[in-house]
Formats: sequence, C-alpha cells, structure tokens
Amino acid sequence: MKDYRYIIKVSGRYRVSNGVELTRRIKQMTADLICDVHANLTYGDTKTVAFKPQIVLDHLIPYKNELDENRGVIIEHLMARCLHRTLAAGGSWVPLPCTPYCDGISGSWGIPQRDTLLHRLKQDLKRRVARWIYCY
Repeated sequence: MKDYRYIIKVSGRYRVSNGVELTRRIKQMTADLICDVHANLTYGDTKTVAFKPQIVLDHLIPYKNELDENRGVIIEHLMARCLHRTLAAGGSWVPLPCTPYCDGISGSWGIPQRDTLLHRLKQDLKRRVARWIYCY
C-alpha cells in the first residue's frame, strides 16, 4: 500500500458513475484524508473515501477491534475516529471534492440508493452548503 499516493475506497455495492471525475480531482489534492462526515463529526461516510496509505496503517487498521455492531459501533464510526486521530497527529482532512453519484445498496443499512437527477441536485446542494460552512 505504501507505494500509492492515495487509496480510494468505494463500497462494494455501489457504482460511482462519475468515478473518473472524482479520481481526477482527488489526484490534485494534498490532504491526508478525504471523506465526508456527518452527525456532529461522529459518522464518516465510507461509501466513497480516499486516504494516504499511512493514514490507514496508523489510524484505521490498528483500531479495527473497536467495531462492535452489538453496541452500534460500525465502520462509519471508525472512519470518524480515524479522522479525529489524523487531525490530532497533525494530519489534514478535506471533504470529497465533488459529489460521488452512486447507484447501489447501502452495505450498512441495506437501503437502495438510485442515481437520479433529483438525488444529484440534493447531494450537490448539501455539498455546497457544507463547503461554505467548512470555510468559516
């Protein structure tokens, strides 16, 4: 893994129709961790995430034993914790550079997500508002 600049992870049940554009934009970035976060920074969206290999090795994989679905601790919680550990260690984070247009089924919730124009508009609007907030 250490030979790669970024590892880009997409949930196995999703197809990202704008994956080429997303990858092109990620290649231009320098942050250590690139992902969207929700729920007061307690939920890291793992549908699409990119990280430098050292982040995975230092701040995610060593904490895999924290996963405990019986207590409600799922991979998205570990991703948020990875973000916190990355920042605490002096690393950097940014949200995804564009909305990934996903079509498939949520691995965590089993809920279908369809790549429709309305869904794209809604996601793009949420991203623009979040970007504006992150700047302040």
